[in-house]
Amino acid sequence: MGFTYGNNYHLPDQLPGGFWDAVSPLAQWILSALRNAYADGYLSGRVDGAAWAAQERDKKNRRPPSGLAVITM
Repeated sequence: MGFTYGNNYHLPDQLPGGFWDAVSPLAQWILSALRNAYADGYLSGRVDGAAWAAQERDKKNRRPPSGLAVITM
């Protein structure tokens, strides 16, 4: 059993005229901001990944200035 409204009240079955025209600029702005945020995050992740990979490569390729192997005990 649901809530009943009076006989003269009917729930709207569509949006008011001009609703999408009024909301469209806001939706475009939100979409643009969301795309920019995703792009910034993606590029930041790529840069961080490249920097990390370069550090790992440097660790593996580290040699003493003389070219001799380092002996550790």
